Amino acid sequence: MVWGLGRLSSLSFSFISEKTQIGKLNMPNASEACPFCNIPAERIFFDDFRAYMIFSWYPVSKYHTLIIPRRHITDTELDEKEILAIYHLKEKMLRIMGKTGAFEYNFGVNNGIAAGQSVTHCHYHLIFRDVGDTPNPRGGVRGVIPAKQNPVGDTEEQTVAGWTKSMKEFLGLEQK
Repeated sequence: MVWGLGRLSSLSFSFISEKTQIGKLNMPNASEACPFCNIPAERIFFDDFRAYMIFSWYPVSKYHTLIIPRRHITDTELDEKEILAIYHLKEKMLRIMGKTGAFEYNFGVNNGIAAGQSVTHCHYHLIFRDVGDTPNPRGGVRGVIPAKQNPVGDTEEQTVAGWTKSMKEFLGLEQK
């Protein structure tokens, strides 16, 4: 599916230079087989020293954006500066998209096979949403497990209380 830029085409983007080198020299831990380690420079529209942005090859919504750290790592291996770069790029895109009227979005990461990750290079999805784009958006990201999408009925307070107690014990904040 291809969408036109519409109102977005009148905005000024800070596209990176065609001369920007994205290859192995600039991407620590690069993998030959990884599409994000070998991304063509023309696909990148915002670039930061530690991360960059592209539109998804398989968009689930208009302007579905991927924010990708340069290092070939998992989400749990991100350092503080990479996390800040990712959030900086997210905020930059949100400011631009806000000028088009796109204010609602989901932002997240699939980390690991069980979570649905298809490319093993950390990448965050910024998915812009419109009212009516799905019959029932209630629950947002909870929809990845359909039985948990609609938080109605009995709460799982006892389970959650147990998790909280266990975490506090693990962190040394509470005695066993």
